Parts: sequence; C-alpha cells; structure tokens
Amino acid sequence: MVEIPVSSTDFTSWTVEVRERTGLYDGNLPGDAVIIHQIDPGRDEPAWCHDAAVPPDDESDDEGSMWRVGKTFADPAHQVEVTVDAATANGFQVTIRSGDVSSIFADGFNSGTTSAWSQTVP
Repeated sequence: MVEIPVSSTDFTSWTVEVRERTGLYDGNLPGDAVIIHQIDPGRDEPAWCHDAAVPPDDESDDEGSMWRVGKTFADPAHQVEVTVDAATANGFQVTIRSGDVSSIFADGFNSGTTSAWSQTVP
C-alpha cells in the first residue's frame, strides 16, 4: 500500500493498494485489482473506497471501485494521478504522479526529486 498525502481541508490522503482474491478475507473479492481509498481520520469510517462509477453506487465490490490495467485515477485539485500499467505474476505495476512526491515515499521506500514513480506492487 502507498499513502499519498494531500493538502486539503476535506481529507488527508489517498491510499493505493493491491487486492487479490486469496485467503479468507480477500478470497471473496469480485476480482484482482488496485483499490483507492480517500482517508479522513475525522470520519467514523476513515477510509472510503473511491468509486469511479457514474453515478457512484457506494459499493466496494463492483467495477467502479476496482482499478484495472489501463485505468487512470486522477485528482487534479490535489495534483494526484495513479495509472495501473500492467498486471504481473506478483501483483500490478502502478505509476503514481503527485505534485509533492517527497512525502509519498518518506519511509525510505524510494527517494529523489522525480514527480512520477513506477513500481511493481506485490
């Protein structure tokens, strides 16, 4: 999982995670995909799954909430873009673009001054 902090009064960050249909918890997922959540610690349920369906159906188990190869999530207001580039044997290759990448990989996972990152996420 990657957390992308944003400068906003409405929420604090986006998270990007790979979900595969394995094990007891994830075995019932509708498909393997990248899932994007909007995080606001001030809400009763801090993580809200982003649903791209028009209109959103507020369900976390449908195609609108599953980001698959070729799909791009964009939040222009916060200069965030996530593209699912490829499926791999171990997960997905995802490119993340952000106006401020210095805080995305603050834990030492990656560093530098580039504004786009491509990483295979198992």
